[in-house]
Amino acid sequence: MIEISKSKRPGQDEYLLRLDDTLGDQLRTIAARRDTTQRALIEEAVRTYVMADTAGQNDADLAPLISRLIQDQHITLGKGFRSLQVRLGYEVIRMQYVLYEFMTQAGIPGSQIATWREEGWRFAVKEFRRK
Repeated sequence: MIEISKSKRPGQDEYLLRLDDTLGDQLRTIAARRDTTQRALIEEAVRTYVMADTAGQNDADLAPLISRLIQDQHITLGKGFRSLQVRLGYEVIRMQYVLYEFMTQAGIPGSQIATWREEGWRFAVKEFRRK
């Protein structure tokens, strides 16, 4: 059993710590093994406990905020990526229209342009698989 009481002497902010015999023996053994005082060992234990509790509390407070931030960024990124895909799709369609219009005005028959387009896709797929 551990009992902590504040010092009754005026002007002193020290605490008195009373340990049961088995815990006191273990504390003395560890202090001797580490070549330090019992007070230093107790202070280190209290500091470690308080810091671990504070870190756990901070993690509990920050984890939902970080999770929400990641979700918001994921949603924003998804919207931006979709709009980029749409813009690129429109650009490809526009470039195809300009190219086909140029080929038609150059006097190449439309049936031959369609054949080139189909052959171009087959060639692109074959080159992609080859690499």
